[in-house]
Amino acid sequence: MLESQQAALLGSIRLSQPASATTWAIGGLLVIGAVLGLLAFGTLTKRATVAGVLLPEAGIARLVAPATGVLMRSRVTEGQTVQAGDLLFELDTDRISATGNTSATVATQLETRRALALADLHRAQDRASARVTALTERLAVLERDFAHTERDETLAANRLLLARRQKERTDALAKDGFVSAGQQQAKEDDVLVAEQAAQVLAHNKTSLDRERASLRQDLQLARASAAQELADAQKALALLQQEGAENDARRGARVLAPYAGIVTSIAAQTGQTVAAGQVLAQLLPAASKADEATKAASGTAPSPLVAYFYVPTRAAGFVEAGQSVKLRYAAYPYQKFGMGEGIVTQVERTPYALQELPAQIAASVINGSAASTNTPEPVYRVTVSLRSQSIDAYGDAHPLKPGMVAEADIVQRSYRLYEQILEPLRGFAQRGG
Repeated sequence: MLESQQAALLGSIRLSQPASATTWAIGGLLVIGAVLGLLAFGTLTKRATVAGVLLPEAGIARLVAPATGVLMRSRVTEGQTVQAGDLLFELDTDRISATGNTSATVATQLETRRALALADLHRAQDRASARVTALTERLAVLERDFAHTERDETLAANRLLLARRQKERTDALAKDGFVSAGQQQAKEDDVLVAEQAAQVLAHNKTSLDRERASLRQDLQLARASAAQELADAQKALALLQQEGAENDARRGARVLAPYAGIVTSIAAQTGQTVAAGQVLAQLLPAASKADEATKAASGTAPSPLVAYFYVPTRAAGFVEAGQSVKLRYAAYPYQKFGMGEGIVTQVERTPYALQELPAQIAASVINGSAASTNTPEPVYRVTVSLRSQSIDAYGDAHPLKPGMVAEADIVQRSYRLYEQILEPLRGFAQRGG
């Protein structure tokens, strides 16, 4: 009875669910799982976007006019290879006054003064030679007289000794009565005469020695005076030669190659008037022998390019050597030709103000990054070594050129997405703690 009452007349109740609901439920679970997986395993890479310029590793020499003048001769052409010390440009810097060609007039006057200075030099040499010769001859005569006096003094000393011995014998004989008093007195007179002769010769010797010493001093002073006079004359001649060289320099100027390289960007033509400091051309340094050995082409190869980027202080905190860099060249849009690659090799320790950078580099940086124009803050120079010195475009490898503007994304570090989401909370906790 009870079992019959519990049995449903029309069977058990079942709720009908459409297939789309199941599909949506499964899809929702998948989306939630994907979001959770993305938060757990997804990463976010922090990059610093900066602007810079490509330059040779050894730098670029700007060849400027040393003075205002007219470019008379250009000995190089665009792309020509030159060696250190080669003559590149010749300028005429001469001035014309009311009296005519100023440099030519000055050159004539300098030549006249030079001839007079040479004549003075020759006269000084003649005077010095004559004075030294005269003193030398007088000294030679005194040396001979002194030698004779010394010999005479020796003879006088011997005569005095002999006279004294004879007097001693006479005195001994006089005691025995064999010699008269007159003979004894005569021997005493001989001794006195010999002593007087010896004293005279000694006095003469002393006088000659004093005169000889004085003459030697005069000869030494004469030689020193002659050397000083000759030095003064030579100094005056050297000053005239210096003035002549300076006059020649004012008359014309030359620009030489400071080192071996390739001449580019010739900015002046023959016959053109150029101002002092005006750029005539630029010189790309040649590559080292080790770099040239790696190139298939023969001849002088340009120095490999590196990229110099200028990072504002607000973005330079995590820029370090060894970080990878993605480069976008303004001349080759990355949307068509892709991006270049490089490695940070050096980060300067001190910042630069934008006005401290060379004008052409500052302009390149400003033109290459709009953010730079709004950033008066100092910048750090970052050197990036390029992985390739060319870029593939339309099936050909196009070499990169100095001065090209580039933008770079410097890859600094990667974060998990959940770390990025929790970062504000972590910072709040650190500030609160």
